Amino acid sequence: MTNQLEELRKIARTAADAIGEIEAEARRAENGKLVGKYFQRRDSYGCPEKPSDYWTTYAFVTRMDEAGYLHSMQFEIDKNGQIRAIPEQHSYHMQGWQPCSRAGFKRAVSRTKAALANMLAVAR
Repeated sequence: MTNQLEELRKIARTAADAIGEIEAEARRAENGKLVGKYFQRRDSYGCPEKPSDYWTTYAFVTRMDEAGYLHSMQFEIDKNGQIRAIPEQHSYHMQGWQPCSRAGFKRAVSRTKAALANMLAVAR
């Protein structure tokens, strides 16, 4: 019984590895097209009641790992003026994100830099 169980586990691991590689290959083919692209999405803290409860989060897809998962640099200024920057965000995919032009992304970077400079000016 133990030998049969071990043999079945070995077959299951081999099958899982093969399935994983096929899935990774498909992910790499799809996600590879997104590397170097800019994205944006509307965010909120849940249960937004008015348009001012939303803000935009921006992302630049910097690379794809060997498993086909994306990595991106993201930043935002939330509805309370809190600035958040994430230099390396693991992103399985970019579903829910909308394409953003490079120019639009650069404008958002400039606005974020200005907001940060204004905030730091208070500390001088």
